[in-house]
Amino acid sequence: MSLPSSVLSTRVQLNAEELANNLKLRDVHPLLIHGDLDQSERNDVIHKFRRKEADVLVATDVAGELQKGC
Repeated sequence: MSLPSSVLSTRVQLNAEELANNLKLRDVHPLLIHGDLDQSERNDVIHKFRRKEADVLVATDVAGELQKGC
C-alpha cells in the first residue's frame, strides 16, 4: 500500500533536521529543505519530492516561499 505524500513544516532548521532524523529512525524516507540550501539544491529537493522519491518533505518556512514560485 502506498501512502500519500506529506509536507511537514517547522519554524527553524534545527527542528526540521531533528524531525527528519526521527522519521528516518521509523523507516520513513524524508527529504529536507531549508534556507541554508542554495537555490539549485532546493530545486533538486522539490523535483525529487514531485517524482515521489520520498514519503515526506520536511521544510522550514522556506516552503512557503517556494510555493509562491510554483
